[in-house]
Amino acid sequence: MINKVANGVNVDNFYHDRVAYVYNHCPVYGFVPIVDENADDFKSEASFKNFYEFICNVDRLRKQDISPSTERSIDEETMLEIVLDLRQGKVGASYSYMPTHMLNSELCMVLQAKTFQSRVTRSSTVILEEVEEESPTTAMKEGYSILVHEIAFGPAGDPTVRPVSIWFDIKEGELVECTSQQAKHHKRSRHRLKKKTKSASGSTSSSSRTTHDDQVRNTEPFDHYQPRDKDAFNLVTDTLRLRLKSIKAFGSNFDAISRRRTIQYLEDDMEAVKFSYFRQLKYWVTWSWPEQVLQDAIRYDTDVPPVDGEYDCYVHDVSITRGEKDCDDHALGTKRFAYNLSSVIKCLPSFIWKSFIINMQVMVEKPVPEIRRSSSTVDDKVFFNLKRLPILKQLSMGRQIARTR
Repeated sequence: MINKVANGVNVDNFYHDRVAYVYNHCPVYGFVPIVDENADDFKSEASFKNFYEFICNVDRLRKQDISPSTERSIDEETMLEIVLDLRQGKVGASYSYMPTHMLNSELCMVLQAKTFQSRVTRSSTVILEEVEEESPTTAMKEGYSILVHEIAFGPAGDPTVRPVSIWFDIKEGELVECTSQQAKHHKRSRHRLKKKTKSASGSTSSSSRTTHDDQVRNTEPFDHYQPRDKDAFNLVTDTLRLRLKSIKAFGSNFDAISRRRTIQYLEDDMEAVKFSYFRQLKYWVTWSWPEQVLQDAIRYDTDVPPVDGEYDCYVHDVSITRGEKDCDDHALGTKRFAYNLSSVIKCLPSFIWKSFIINMQVMVEKPVPEIRRSSSTVDDKVFFNLKRLPILKQLSMGRQIARTR
């Protein structure tokens, strides 16, 4: 939140990040793991496939329009190499959002911009190199250049805007700089980006970028996920690397022996990425907070609930109280009960919440017997079986302890 726009002081870079973290413990913004109730220790192939396709933008590539013969799209291999290069700076993981440009009349912030040169060697190998600034003298006769922008459309973790994304060869006139005064008075649209309609006279770009032909490349942006959590960031990087290795392997002409060896290497890498994902998924689910149980399911005509109500931290299936199956897919907390958890892990948030409430009441010197009566939950039997220091266990259960301690 910005209290003083003029000089940018008192900026909370991670306000939206922390709010999103309350509802979904998964540090990858926008990703909610699917639930497989029959999975053993979270090891669900369907869950990993969902994560893999989400990170690699597989659905976006499937839906990408096939370009006409007069246009050419950047292939997925080149795209992934560029994405992995841009990830080294981690600029999308932590930034203070201040709009610097407008993309198709949408306020945005350019985090970084780079130019890459693609050329083909004599051995028909495609090499991708970063260049400082392209000019007609540096352009390769047998290659082409790609101008790349990494763009943010809002603060990190803001669910109302699209995630940080990488845009390839933005056409001239679509991305323009804006002053701080223009950004201040411009009302940011919260709807999907609409492509700017171009007239026939303006359809030809006069960009100074040089290619070996006059074809216009038209490639959809790549959603670039950069969680602040180190383990999650490395998991996303390894997933993208695995995708790139797979494309290179199956696009090469190997003999039978080399192909089998390559497939074995890919399977080993796949198992390593899966192991990391399942391990982190267990952590995300364990520490996710359940939703507040309401009397009825949330619909379009549901009134906004009061903000000063009591949070009961109910960790069980909400259909017990609602009489119907909950289908909210916006956070892990709403799905937590569906995972095959041990009794202790399942009740962990409820236990921590109860301990917190009891300690807060003890601090204001509320009588212990009264605290005990008002803090009972349906999970108390599970709490009794937890292995803790006796004094901490007695305090968490609202029991009287000896004054001598």
